[in-house]
Amino acid sequence: MQDRRQFLKSAATSLLISAAFKSAGGPDTADPHAGNSGKMDRAYWISVLEKLAEPVLSNLARGELRKAMPVETFGSVAKLRKYTHLEATGRLLLGMAPWLASQKLSPAEISLQKKYRELASQGLEAATNPKSPDFMNWSEGQQPLVDAAFLAQAILRAPAVL
Repeated sequence: MQDRRQFLKSAATSLLISAAFKSAGGPDTADPHAGNSGKMDRAYWISVLEKLAEPVLSNLARGELRKAMPVETFGSVAKLRKYTHLEATGRLLLGMAPWLASQKLSPAEISLQKKYRELASQGLEAATNPKSPDFMNWSEGQQPLVDAAFLAQAILRAPAVL
């Protein structure tokens, strides 16, 4: 399993290679699904969504996100630990919100969407319940303002779901 730094390095490298090929007018060899009807692309992006969402939402729904999610930094781990979980949740749900709210999905995606809607709902309950081990920092420091804004934008994008 990759750690966060390895993941970001490989993602950034892939994006740079892809951009270089596209700007050069050459074939997009960085995309293994180039030239298909789009169904394989969608399947790929849904698999990426699952890889990102599953560990965050399933652990948060169980009240175990703080216990399961590593905090890595060059700075103060104690300081970052106060903000990391709200940041991950807010950014994840912001990215997922349009898909969570979508009504035109395949039967397989509808099933997956239902799962993540339920996990998101349970996770938000844990994140906002002061008795939960995953109650998030909404007020200490300045960072929660930014992270809560990501979550607020997710709710605005999918109000019926979130």
